[in-house]
Amino acid sequence: MEKQVWLKELSEFLVENTHHGWASDENKAEPLLPGWKRHVYLSKRETGLWIADDNYTGYFRAPGFTLVTYNGKNAWIMQYGGAGMVEGLENKAKPTFAFLKKALLSSTPLYPFRGPKYFAAQETSGEEWKYKFYINHGDITSLSASETIYNKGIIMFMQDISASLVLDKDKDRKILEPWNF
Repeated sequence: MEKQVWLKELSEFLVENTHHGWASDENKAEPLLPGWKRHVYLSKRETGLWIADDNYTGYFRAPGFTLVTYNGKNAWIMQYGGAGMVEGLENKAKPTFAFLKKALLSSTPLYPFRGPKYFAAQETSGEEWKYKFYINHGDITSLSASETIYNKGIIMFMQDISASLVLDKDKDRKILEPWNF
């Protein structure tokens, strides 16, 4: 398969996974490690089998990773973590994470990693929430980014994201690219 076609399909799958994983509270799976939570989503497409395996631990600060396999081989990974809920604002975790789920469900193939570049919502309580996803450098093949949630202009939550293609080797030690699996 051509690289750009595969990357487009990866972007579409990441958005699809968001709609069937933590943000939608679907596809819970048995955790790999004690104290962790896990969501596994698979999609059989014309080009092959895609699986997203999302693992995280904690609550106020919940680092984790999402591993995407394509046709049975590791193809892409994203890690997230960092500050989490701002210290002293933990009592706002529940509405913050409810808003985070809304933001993530608004992701698009252009910004498939977590949420969109920018998302805002006026809640029924009258509070205004904003989500910002900022790419420090890179793209879907190798990325460094951050996400921040604001409530009434105050930072409530933030974390760092890094993502990368997984490039393995074949039996002759040549690069094995995921779009050639």
